[in-house]
Amino acid sequence: MTIQFKTDKPIYLQLAEEIRNSILKGNLKEGEFIPSVRKLSAQFELNPNTVMNSIKILVDENILEKKRGMGMQIKNGALEKLVLAKKQKFFQTDLSNLVKEADLLGISIEEIKTKISNLEKEGKS
Repeated sequence: MTIQFKTDKPIYLQLAEEIRNSILKGNLKEGEFIPSVRKLSAQFELNPNTVMNSIKILVDENILEKKRGMGMQIKNGALEKLVLAKKQKFFQTDLSNLVKEADLLGISIEEIKTKISNLEKEGKS
């Protein structure tokens, strides 16, 4: 896991997002343990409290759970929960914004469908 931290968003939120994305990409799997707070702090040169804030968010979201004496484990069902949340955000926010922007620019839904179809074909070749 490597992160290029940005200045426009708190670091603990960026780290939590990176862990989520690692689960979505399959780099971290359900049942696996994430690196310890100390290891993550050292790896990313972060204050341990910053790392703990990231982990707390993921525990609150039921993505991680503490296993006494073993560390933080990715919960069963975490991947499905993350996929559903990402899809919901995509349809409610991202796609909605795309349609509004297209409308503003006079781009029809048919033009968007054609572009998406072309991008999909390029991705398969």
